[in-house]
Amino acid sequence: IGVLSRSMQQPPIAQSSAVPSSSASAPAASSADVAPAPPNTLFVKVERLRRLYRSDEYVFTVRRGEDGSFGLGLSEDNEIITFYHEANTHVLRLGDQVRSVGDKPLVRERLASLLQRHHAEDETVELHISRASEEPTRKAGGDIFAALQLHTANGAEIDEWLSELWVLRTDAVWGTFWTLPIVAHSHMAWLGIHESKMFTEPLLGCVEIPLATLQRETLDCRWYSLRAEDARPGQREIVGEVLLTTRCFYSSVSVCPDGREGSDSDSEEELDPSVPVDHATEPMAFTQRAWTSVLPSPLSPLSLPPLSPLPSRLSPLAS
Repeated sequence: IGVLSRSMQQPPIAQSSAVPSSSASAPAASSADVAPAPPNTLFVKVERLRRLYRSDEYVFTVRRGEDGSFGLGLSEDNEIITFYHEANTHVLRLGDQVRSVGDKPLVRERLASLLQRHHAEDETVELHISRASEEPTRKAGGDIFAALQLHTANGAEIDEWLSELWVLRTDAVWGTFWTLPIVAHSHMAWLGIHESKMFTEPLLGCVEIPLATLQRETLDCRWYSLRAEDARPGQREIVGEVLLTTRCFYSSVSVCPDGREGSDSDSEEELDPSVPVDHATEPMAFTQRAWTSVLPSPLSPLSLPPLSPLPSRLSPLAS
């Protein structure tokens, strides 16, 4: 026992060593200096499509006229349909689509409301517009679908998720959406709109969204430009517009009080956070059996013992 005790004692030189340790020389890192982990979940919803023809993007500075207005008559979708004076006719044209005022996107709000709220005292504002470069054609009919992909920084595809088929309409809300994990090395979300034909699936247009540009824990809705697959960076030409709602956020798997994730009846796919959530739904249809199992019916028949049959007048009397 004495030999074991001596071997466990540190030698005197180790106790009095003057060599500074790394923890003593460097200040301890505080929790505030540690960069927060990036969000691990991405939500993307396709709201609507519009102007599925070739257009060019422009940014113009417009000014108020003598009457104090900008003199623009717009549709409910903020497309210029008339001019009330000529103060801005040298830069704008009929049919121009107003998409944002500076960095403030126009989604479902009228331009006049946004100007009144943010630029009531400004003499000039900066309008971001799209202008048709070919004769506008209204596409209708046919099936389309959306493909969502995650890409690395060098453009390599990590994974892909497809939507259901939808009849192409620019005057109706689509509403297809995904909630998916942001896996390692994810740099960009790529969304493509495809036509569904007999033997081909031509791409109508696509949009690239760097994940770093999405604010954390913020639900954002705005119009994005659809570009051709071979479009060059910074190119002005677009082939349509898509309204997207996006959100980057933190999510975690719920844990049961006993420390187990889910119950024994849960499948591995239901517990795996790397599997995208399936948002497919079906209409609820209550059958008679479903209603009676949920709520007791006040009109349900009473449970009575069976009645014995009455003796017939023609039956012989029992002796």
